[in-house]
Amino acid sequence: MVKHAVRALKKLFRRKLVMALCAVVVLGGGYGVIRAATQGGSDAPLYVTATVTRGMLTTSVSGSGQVAAETQVDIKPKVSGTVTYVGVESGDTVRAGTLLLKLDTADALKTLRDASSSLETAELSLDALLHPSQLSLLQARNSLASAQESARTAVANVAKGYTDAYNDVASTYLSVPTLVTNLHDILYGYNLDSRNMNTTALLGLGGFTDPYPYNQLVSKAETAYAAARAEYLTGLAQYQATSRDADHATVESLLAETSAVAEKLYEAARAEGNLINYWVDYQSGRGGAIPGAVSGFQTNLNAYATELNGDLVSLANAARTLADNAQAVVSAQRSVETAQLSLQNLQLPDELSVKQKQLSVEQAKNALADARAALADHYLSAPFTGIVAAVHAKAGDSVSSGSAVVTLVTEGNLAEISLNEVDVANVKVGDQAVVTFDAIDGLTLAGKVTEIDTLGTISQGVVTYGVKIAFDTQDSRVKPGMSLSASVITDSVQNALLLPNAAVKQQGDSWYVEVPAGSSTAGVQQVPVQAGLSNDTMTQIVSGLQEGDTVVAQTLSGSAAAQTSGSRNTGLGGASGGVFRVLR
Repeated sequence: MVKHAVRALKKLFRRKLVMALCAVVVLGGGYGVIRAATQGGSDAPLYVTATVTRGMLTTSVSGSGQVAAETQVDIKPKVSGTVTYVGVESGDTVRAGTLLLKLDTADALKTLRDASSSLETAELSLDALLHPSQLSLLQARNSLASAQESARTAVANVAKGYTDAYNDVASTYLSVPTLVTNLHDILYGYNLDSRNMNTTALLGLGGFTDPYPYNQLVSKAETAYAAARAEYLTGLAQYQATSRDADHATVESLLAETSAVAEKLYEAARAEGNLINYWVDYQSGRGGAIPGAVSGFQTNLNAYATELNGDLVSLANAARTLADNAQAVVSAQRSVETAQLSLQNLQLPDELSVKQKQLSVEQAKNALADARAALADHYLSAPFTGIVAAVHAKAGDSVSSGSAVVTLVTEGNLAEISLNEVDVANVKVGDQAVVTFDAIDGLTLAGKVTEIDTLGTISQGVVTYGVKIAFDTQDSRVKPGMSLSASVITDSVQNALLLPNAAVKQQGDSWYVEVPAGSSTAGVQQVPVQAGLSNDTMTQIVSGLQEGDTVVAQTLSGSAAAQTSGSRNTGLGGASGGVFRVLR
């Protein structure tokens, strides 16, 4: 079935547009014209009919693109630099390993020299470990003294950190009681109506058509406030029971609890802010007045949230400082131990210290090897035998790492086209395709889809996807870069009942056709059908009609009918059917 479809598309590409349209009409069912009835008025409607035929129907999508090599490699340097030598030209055939291009090696040579010097230094360090000098011993003793001083400073910082953390807690509890009271008053105060709490008064003033969203926000705000108040009472009790000189674990627990209090109060302030903002937005939307007290609520709640957020940041920083100070003590103690070991190793080198120096020597050797490899990266050679498709740089040019400087290709080619997001959704790997070439008149190659881009490319708001088509056969005239057009067959059906699209009509979700009602004097009647696959010209009829049935494809009236009555061609083309006029 696909083979026949590809053959049909090939024929379409070989003929001019008019001949192609005629071929489609003959394939799917044609129109016919007979002499119009001579009786009746000139304004009687004229019906152009079509006959249900049987044949093959295909759908396809088209795109344009270019020829690409099956194996195309852009030779890209791993390093940036200035081109000092180019050894090939476009069109050259090269063997694997051929030197294509060389970059300036001055910096790479310097790196190589530095690596060589580092190796020498590492070897001298190993020798110094085995034979320490008096100066080395003095330096080791000084390093130990410095590490011990750093350890004492770290311990002092720990004590200061806990004092600062307690101060941050105390600062938080200076403002929290007022915040708790103010958050309570916004919900349960009587600022708006001396007889009703604020939330009840706002409900009455709001004029809500649906109070449910407002009531939900009230419930959330009340729940958040209740949780915040409970956490506050717990935290306050712990704060009142903790002195400034409490042990570290107690201060850490108090700091964590105070952070929880601030977090709950912040959530309560946000919940109340959401409630008031919703009420204000609703009132503004319907042109209602905003009481000054409500505006004050908004301002205060924003301030509360900002203040609590600052408290949370301060408390978090305090906790982080405690952790950092503790880690600093550990690091300082390790530094002391390291300095002690260094001194001991100088005085009496142990096996481990010797091995460390030997490892440094090995690392320096590896760095030297890497420098040699980096120098080799300045020489670009052909990875395989092929043809130089393009040379993108010349001597003196500055090139960046990862930029293509030479393009190598093999002899095999494929087609690369772009399809929009609507068409590509109908294409899948394995679909047959027909390709024509702008530069080669009359050449048509068959192929199939081998790859579809997963991610699209957006250009000026249009999304396109790349599709690759492998040719069934290669032609020596086809060169990489040539422009081409491709038609991909997305679906086809054999031995289908076919009608021209104009004959099939849709009403809602149903399809129908019009057929002559008994005789040429009786007009037309609707016959429901089930439509299947369709393309630009023809539609498949799944059920409702049989091969050879006559249906109305077009209705002409008035002067158009009069003109048609003297002609044997309506302009629609075809081989069967007719024209009849309703007589009066």
